[in-house]
Amino acid sequence: MIEDDFISALASEFPDHVSVEESAVLIGIEIVFDALDRAQQLGLRLAGLDGFRSDPDGLYPMLDFIVDLSPLIEQRAPLSEQYDSARKILRNWGEGPDLVELVLLEP
Repeated sequence: MIEDDFISALASEFPDHVSVEESAVLIGIEIVFDALDRAQQLGLRLAGLDGFRSDPDGLYPMLDFIVDLSPLIEQRAPLSEQYDSARKILRNWGEGPDLVELVLLEP
């Protein structure tokens, strides 16, 4: 599967910024734009973003930083629109999450 190859390659190149927690692959906010670029190049559809905060006590979902982009997929919006929307949203997150889960779908 393309998504599995994407995750493996990203984790190999950025081992300190990609982690697997239960069934979620979490990407450090520092490399999330690189991850988006790569996923888009592979043609993976982007259904959403989930923000998380980590600290020594654990990992916490940040409910104010959950984005559902599936309506764009349902509307058959171009891939570029899905990713441009995500980038715009991420730029406005400011001091939000330090980890992001990309909700990806195979082409």
